[in-house]
Amino acid sequence: MLPHACGHFICDDEYDALHEGYDSYVLVFVKSGQGFVYLQNQKIILSEGYGFLQNCNARHHYGACRGSRLEIYWIHFNGALARHYSEAICRHEYCSIIKPRYAGSIFDNIFNIYKQFHLARSVNDILCNKYLVAILSEFLLEKTPIREPGKIISRDLLAYITDNIREPLNLNHLASKAALSPYHFLRCFKKETGYTPHKYVLDVRINTAKQYLKNTAMSVKEIAAKCGFSSESGFCITFRHVTGFSPGEFRGSSQPEKTGI
Repeated sequence: MLPHACGHFICDDEYDALHEGYDSYVLVFVKSGQGFVYLQNQKIILSEGYGFLQNCNARHHYGACRGSRLEIYWIHFNGALARHYSEAICRHEYCSIIKPRYAGSIFDNIFNIYKQFHLARSVNDILCNKYLVAILSEFLLEKTPIREPGKIISRDLLAYITDNIREPLNLNHLASKAALSPYHFLRCFKKETGYTPHKYVLDVRINTAKQYLKNTAMSVKEIAAKCGFSSESGFCITFRHVTGFSPGEFRGSSQPEKTGI
């Protein structure tokens, strides 16, 4: 199982790729910007840190979102084990999405392959195979729920909170996701994380808001909505209470890059 092509691509929203019939598989990792991929006729939005594995024999459709500058790294690969990995990861689908909590290790390995193709004097097949297997193993872990012995609160539930902070993540909703009564869920969550569910969700929202303030030019109102606050004023009051700064003061002290997300 070896990569046969690898690249780095930057595009705008005019890029809208629709392909099928290639005898290979492709891994795509979003380095910056915002794009999309279709999964069983459903349009999935991909932002920084997201990636997907696609069987290129099947019809596949991806590109940049309207108004976005999309930066991606991609790898095409095939080989005897490629089909087995793809079937284990994608199961009955032809595409599998991976989320930002795995971004660091996946990008490191994709970039290691990229360096072999574009910066090294010759491609070391053994190293490329090692890096590729490491990437696909992360996809397999994403598809295999892991719960530590004695633990009630799974990694998947915590990831669900991070991925859905725009939603009203109240106690009853989270307890139902964990298949527990609200009372039992509250006790287990506090015991295993050290936080109440409310405090954990609030911290995730505030930390995400900090990243938006530091790294984007979005308005405070937009950030409040993206982070699950019902109003801009409520967000500002909560942000100051938690951090000691208003959102504007935090953004000014952080010297953010004025880039889109």
